[in-house]
Amino acid sequence: GEPVNRAKAYGRIAFSCLFDEQPIIDKKIQEAKGKILTPLISLDTPGKATVRVIILADPDDHEICFVD
Repeated sequence: GEPVNRAKAYGRIAFSCLFDEQPIIDKKIQEAKGKILTPLISLDTPGKATVRVIILADPDDHEICFVD
């Protein structure tokens, strides 16, 4: 039971997510008035496959990324 000391920690946690699940996540976050930092978007990655991501923020502004 002690509080977590994050000091100057920052970062992003990323989860692999099925392509078809991303719009569902997007809709649920919008309905809940959650914080969306980067709306559902496709990103080109040089030399690799294009990926689709949505990046959210938790109440402490830590980034949560869902990537297909």
